[in-house]
Amino acid sequence: LVNSRGLPRGTFLNINVPNMPSNRIGGVRLSHQGTEIYDEYIDKRQDPRNRTYYWQGGESMPPFSHDQSDGAVLSADLISITPVRCDMTDYDALEELRTWNLDNGYGASPRRR
Repeated sequence: LVNSRGLPRGTFLNINVPNMPSNRIGGVRLSHQGTEIYDEYIDKRQDPRNRTYYWQGGESMPPFSHDQSDGAVLSADLISITPVRCDMTDYDALEELRTWNLDNGYGASPRRR
């Protein structure tokens, strides 16, 4: 489906699959990115070739504020598919910041006094 129709430029799909046998997965749902705060940790580890890598984990799932968020869909034993944009710029805030006159020559040649 994605190959025949394509995705908008700069968009990718974040797909989460429940950790269970495929015959127990209840289906697929389109979802939106959740904003819940997880109890997370990051462990520094060594692989068998003695290279450092980092493992992100969490101890508990927070309550979900919306039943169509990716975490809620996943916790309902469904595959969640969330379209995500690479450009996370807050364009409304960018326009507001432009009124602050912050980019007034930074990086230009120093002014003579």
